[in-house]
Amino acid sequence: MKKRIRKMKNAGWGSPATDTTFLGPSPIENALPVQTFSDGKFTMSHGPGIVNGIVPFPGYLNNPKFPFGSIFPKVAGVYSWMQGDSEENFVKNKDTQSATWKYLTKPITYTLNRHGYRAPEWEDIDWKNSVVLFGDSCTYGVGVSDEETIGFQLAQLLGRPVINLGVGGGSNTLMIHNATHLLEYFPTPYAVANIWST
Repeated sequence: MKKRIRKMKNAGWGSPATDTTFLGPSPIENALPVQTFSDGKFTMSHGPGIVNGIVPFPGYLNNPKFPFGSIFPKVAGVYSWMQGDSEENFVKNKDTQSATWKYLTKPITYTLNRHGYRAPEWEDIDWKNSVVLFGDSCTYGVGVSDEETIGFQLAQLLGRPVINLGVGGGSNTLMIHNATHLLEYFPTPYAVANIWST
């Protein structure tokens, strides 16, 4: 059976040097270290990535190299387009906006660390003096430029660093998971805020 491959154009999943990335059915399992386990609940007989009836479980979930997991893209840099905010969608939807819509002419920038977060590299953060935000795509800021994110705006109000650990499509369970890893792998921050998903 031939694998079905999707073409994602300018979706932010490639490196800054490429516009197109080809993704198979399970990009996370293929891109990051995985460990396989079976506890009787996650055993399946068939499907992508299943070996001997066992679903591969991403090893980064309990890996200090990836304390908050790793989201796409995994290359630090400045991007114009991101998963959920593609150039194709912009072109398709811009005609539905009024002539005064600021994003018709204002470019959007996503500045990401090597783990795909809109935050400095983990080793460059002064955790003890920072406010850490956990959240979903609203916290991450899908569709808005760096200076328009909740984290940036809060940093301006507080006069201290705010670390944006929002994840597009992130669940409340992921936020709790990442919060426990924050306490396990890093100094206790000045404050933590969970912006719960609804």
